[in-house]
Amino acid sequence: MKKKIAILMISLIVFLPVAFAQSLTITKYSGQDGVNGYIKTQDQLNIEATARIPGERTIDPTQLKACMENQCDFFQNCNDIGNGYFNCSFFDPQISWFGQPFQLTVKLFDDIGNLAKKETKEIVVDSIPPEIKNFELNTNFTRGAINIHYKAEDYGLQYNNAQKCSGIKTVVITADGTPIVTEYGDRGLCEKERTFSYTFDTTEKHTFTVCAQATDMLGQLSNIECEDVTIDNSGPDIENFAFYDPQGYEITHVKSGQSITVSAEAEITDDSEVLLKDVSADI
Repeated sequence: MKKKIAILMISLIVFLPVAFAQSLTITKYSGQDGVNGYIKTQDQLNIEATARIPGERTIDPTQLKACMENQCDFFQNCNDIGNGYFNCSFFDPQISWFGQPFQLTVKLFDDIGNLAKKETKEIVVDSIPPEIKNFELNTNFTRGAINIHYKAEDYGLQYNNAQKCSGIKTVVITADGTPIVTEYGDRGLCEKERTFSYTFDTTEKHTFTVCAQATDMLGQLSNIECEDVTIDNSGPDIENFAFYDPQGYEITHVKSGQSITVSAEAEITDDSEVLLKDVSADI
């Protein structure tokens, strides 16, 4: 009995380190755009994994399988990168996937076909470009400074469902087609909303067309939303200023000591709105 126990303990000492030293790490799992974890409905599939099995001098591509749902395919290449590690790759030039999301599992087998290790990653399908849901300027006339507000959303497979998406990469604000502000998002960020101030570096009178457009992590472009704003540093024009008597006749002079009720009228024009509360007269 003592002899059998000794043999069992020796077996554990010899084989446990080997079992726990096997290594498998998925380093790349993307479509054509190279963003890990996200593909389009019609896309490529690129997978790379680093594998190591102690005691095996080589790892063949047929020792790794890429599995999606119930379908598995062998890897195509493995390269020795030193210290017993191999970098292996899988490439599918055309994949069609309409589910959301799906599980990718890479399985590593030893040289006699036993499963040594596996790792699973989630891949999100994003086939819909982002959308600028709201874009506003606080004014359409300014001496230079404006407040800009935008709200952008990104979707995966369903419009107006900002849950599973590749994420908003940028929101670019342009003036007459020239970028003036670039806002950055992140992977998996399906909503981005912000209000900020911007000052035009000009004193010349000019009307700018200010626009917003978003891009997601897979390079899909949103709609473009625009507003016009006029830079105006000049005052309003006042014309035809005159006094009128109660009968509506223009008065150009009065007798000394004469008291008369008159009305004052003027034509005030400006590119922006002229409000009565902003008009005063020193008579």
